[in-house]
Amino acid sequence: MLCCRRIGGSVICRAGPTGIARPAVRVAIRAATAVDLCESNDRLPGNPQCRVSHRNLHETIESIEPRNSAEQPFAEQMKPTDRAILFAAEGFGLGRIPFAPGTFGSLWGLPLGWLFCYGIDWRGRLTIGAALFLAGIPLCGRAAELRHRKDPGSVVWDEIAAFPLVYAFVPIHVGTLLAGFVLFRIIDIAKPPPIRKLERLGGGLGIMIDDQIAAVWAACLLTLLVRMIP
Repeated sequence: MLCCRRIGGSVICRAGPTGIARPAVRVAIRAATAVDLCESNDRLPGNPQCRVSHRNLHETIESIEPRNSAEQPFAEQMKPTDRAILFAAEGFGLGRIPFAPGTFGSLWGLPLGWLFCYGIDWRGRLTIGAALFLAGIPLCGRAAELRHRKDPGSVVWDEIAAFPLVYAFVPIHVGTLLAGFVLFRIIDIAKPPPIRKLERLGGGLGIMIDDQIAAVWAACLLTLLVRMIP
């Protein structure tokens, strides 16, 4: 992250822990210097030229900062417990994949669903789902704090915890596993009512609850699909 602030009569910029390359820092410092000169030459900050300089500085910083810099704290700066929480909440690494993290993190739902083949009926599946949901509220809440985001895309525990409900009422085989996975991802992305409203709750509960509702949608459609197809 690049931090620029006024100290006395000067604008000071420095690179934060994300390690922006030196040439990019020089570009931002030149932009900051333009702001400094603008305001030091007897021009008020409200002057249109100064506003242009401020905007250029802001655009320069945004252009060189990594888009997910808020999601990149150094692991060595965290406590061991926080590192473990973040690793679990981010799907044991799958959620850190830079593209489609929700889909990759949801892959854990397939082996989880396969375990239900071994004598775990709908009661057991719902019990496992409830345990994962309750554990996920503080887990995802803390992970969001560590990532400095309301609902970080890298946090995928909420997707994983939804799959026991997706597979709760169907026989488990390759067809139902894949169909349930696809249905859940489509619904989670499309966010039919009331999923989008529930996302506004915030905190760990807000992160977890919308995926549970998506799982209800997916479970209903999957159960209907299984009954329609002999």
